[in-house]
Amino acid sequence: MNNQKTFNLYKRDSLFKKYGEPTNMEELARFVVNASNDKIPKKEHIVGIYWAVRYGDVGCTHSAPIMGEQNWGSRLDLPRSYKGFSGRVWIRKNVETDFCSLSQRIAKSYTYTGTGGGGAYNGPWTKLSHMYLQYYGMGGSLEKKLNIFSWDYRMYADDFPFMSQFEEEIIVSRLKDEKPPVIKSSVFWESEETKEQDDLFRNQFLLKYG
Repeated sequence: MNNQKTFNLYKRDSLFKKYGEPTNMEELARFVVNASNDKIPKKEHIVGIYWAVRYGDVGCTHSAPIMGEQNWGSRLDLPRSYKGFSGRVWIRKNVETDFCSLSQRIAKSYTYTGTGGGGAYNGPWTKLSHMYLQYYGMGGSLEKKLNIFSWDYRMYADDFPFMSQFEEEIIVSRLKDEKPPVIKSSVFWESEETKEQDDLFRNQFLLKYG
């Protein structure tokens, strides 16, 4: 067995032991936050996450399951995809940061970002971002005030044992000559402190604008 793969498997299992092995997508979201915040100062923590993803074939050009193989050059002797979820993720942080370093932190959870950057567009904090912009003006741009980032997102079923149920659902439906189910996941989480801060800001906003 490849030494790097063995080490990555050990690291993942250590995180499972520390934060709990996810048994559903909601628990996975909390695991992603905890693993990404592991050994990071609180002031730099991720305080919110939202994803909209769909189960299916997930490419492996830039990432792969722990025990899988990346296939950047589309080699015929390697897989071109693995089962898992892909879509979009939005991340909210306490403080402004470089989105590349944040992307690397998220990879500690064995989920992976792709194309993206700063901005709350089309996500759960879009309306709140517009309120911030109206309240603080251009000097309080939504990215700087709320520190929202968004990327293409992917995670592999082989890395999270509970995900085997989704492929089983599809196999059973095919055995019954039924149309395979479309399996989607939309999960939203925020820290309690962040919720309280947002409620306080909304009250301030209403006092000013009615």
